[in-house]
Amino acid sequence: MKDIRISQDDLDSLVNALAFLSITSNCTHRLDVFIDLMKTFIPFDKCLLLHETSDHSGQLILKHEFSENLNEKTKIHRSEKSLNLDLFLGRLKKTTTFQNAFISHGIQSNIKDVENECYALFNQFELNKEITACATSDQKSSDKGVTLIFLQKNEGNSLSSNHLVLLNAINQCLHFSLLRSAPAISAQVDARKLTTMEGEVLQWVVEGKTSWEVGKILSIKERTVKFHLKNIYEKFNVRNRAQAVATANSLGFLCTSTSKSSLSSVN
Repeated sequence: MKDIRISQDDLDSLVNALAFLSITSNCTHRLDVFIDLMKTFIPFDKCLLLHETSDHSGQLILKHEFSENLNEKTKIHRSEKSLNLDLFLGRLKKTTTFQNAFISHGIQSNIKDVENECYALFNQFELNKEITACATSDQKSSDKGVTLIFLQKNEGNSLSSNHLVLLNAINQCLHFSLLRSAPAISAQVDARKLTTMEGEVLQWVVEGKTSWEVGKILSIKERTVKFHLKNIYEKFNVRNRAQAVATANSLGFLCTSTSKSSLSSVN
C-alpha cells in the first residue's frame, strides 16, 4: 500500500464538506453546493450521485448529475424494484487498497450486457474512459440503503490514492446524511401527489390557522378540512399537524398568507 499523504488544504476542504453535511437537515436541496465543495479536494469533470433506500411504500431512488456542460439536476422517484447496483459494481475492477472503492478502465465492453436500469444512468459518461466509483452501505441498518459516487476526468491521470481516501470519507458521510434525510425525501416524493385542495389546506395550516379558520378561508366545512389533513398525514407519513408543518418546512415549501395558490416545493 502506498503512503497516504494528504495536504492540509485538502483536509481543510474535506472538513468544510463534512461540516456542510452535518448542519444540513435535508441535503437533497443543496447537492449542488456539496458538489462544489467536493471539487475543491477531488479533481473530476463528471459526477453521478446515486442513493437508494426503502420507505413505507417501496424503494426510494435519488439521482444527482453534474458535468461541466450540464446543468445540475436532482431526480427522486419511487420504484417497485431495486436498481441492482451490485450487478453493475461487479463489472468494475475493485481496488486492492480500499474496500469500497472501485476503479474501471474502459468498461464499455463490460457493461453493455448489463440489462438493467443502471446502464441508462451513465449516459453522460464516456464509457471508454476510466470511471472511479465509491460505494457505501449499511447492511446493519433497517434502512439498508446504499450511496454511490461515480466520477470521471476528461483528461489527465487517474485519481491518486490520496483522492480515493478522501472520496471514501466523504461518501460515507454523504450516505448517513442522506439516510438522515430519508423521511424528508419520502415526503418530498409524496408531496407531488397532493391535490390542489390539499395543497391549499396545508398552506394555511403552515401559516398557523386552525381547521375552523381554514374552513372559513376556503369556504369548506371544518370536517372537510380535517379530511384533507388526514390525507396529507398519510402522504407525508406523519401522525399530526405539527409533524406535517415541520415536514412542509423541511421541504422548502413556499407559503404566503396573501396567496391561495397550491404549495410548490423548492428542488
